[in-house]
Amino acid sequence: MYNANYNNKAFFADRPELTEENGAKIAWLILNIAETAVEKYQQAGLQALIWEQVYGATRFTLNTSTDDRIETAYNEYSVALGANMASVNNVLWISPYRNATSHQDLVAWGEGFNLRQSASVPAPTPVLLLMLGLLGSAIVSRKRLGVNE
Repeated sequence: MYNANYNNKAFFADRPELTEENGAKIAWLILNIAETAVEKYQQAGLQALIWEQVYGATRFTLNTSTDDRIETAYNEYSVALGANMASVNNVLWISPYRNATSHQDLVAWGEGFNLRQSASVPAPTPVLLLMLGLLGSAIVSRKRLGVNE
């Protein structure tokens, strides 16, 4: 089990390479490209471009031995990205970590998250159904055993 930090600011005190600018580019890629990257080579190309945004072109490059389809997807997404940016507040930044020493950042998007609201759990209905089920089982068991009141 591990803990995670969640935020919608793309800011991590221990990650100086993650800035407002490259965070905004990553947010744009997630919001505009991720859903269309359905094949593994497309996902690999997108991941490579995201790494380039985080670490910079001087620290990250594709090897010449990279699968041509991955490189094609990477180049296609790079052209589409251009100077585009999206608000870092439109995605959820998740930084799982173990023992506060190593972690891998994750990004999520969609309508289902809001950091200011906790998830509502409709507990009364399931509890009521469980109680009715137990009551029904007790009644059926009593009838099978021939217990009279």
